[in-house]
Amino acid sequence: MASSIEDIKARYPLPVYNFKVEINGKTIAFSEISGISKSFNAYVYKESKTTQSGSGPEIMYMRAQIRPIHLS
Repeated sequence: MASSIEDIKARYPLPVYNFKVEINGKTIAFSEISGISKSFNAYVYKESKTTQSGSGPEIMYMRAQIRPIHLS
């Protein structure tokens, strides 16, 4: 168990994340950001089953390119 401030700083991580955003050359710091998301396009890949069990194709959803990030 931590017994001093220095020990706590050394053993435990920061309780929040810090973000730095640069807009038009001006840097602004935040501890919380909302309205940002990251998503991917998906490809649907279908193939015939290799065994006799089950019917229909084997369907797989594969991650493709990243979609552009939008801030709101």
